[in-house]
Amino acid sequence: MFELGDIYVDADGVVRARAGLVPNATAVLSAARRLDGRRCEAAGPAQEAFFRYHRESHGHGMPLELPEPGPTHTLGGGRCVTDAGC
Repeated sequence: MFELGDIYVDADGVVRARAGLVPNATAVLSAARRLDGRRCEAAGPAQEAFFRYHRESHGHGMPLELPEPGPTHTLGGGRCVTDAGC
């Protein structure tokens, strides 16, 4: 998730989720929610240049609230997570 820019470390050393995560990408959204707001133990003055580069290269601005997951329902033992239905 970090390598793809779905999460990043802000200037205060806190993990943040990328603004605009797709609500129906439930696995990524769920993981981002669990990490968002936690302190990154690897963050410190020596690593700030790296984390700043990462933020800038992925175009991160101010974090927005994470969207709620889209509607889901069960279909034959699997889960359908599309708004269009199954």
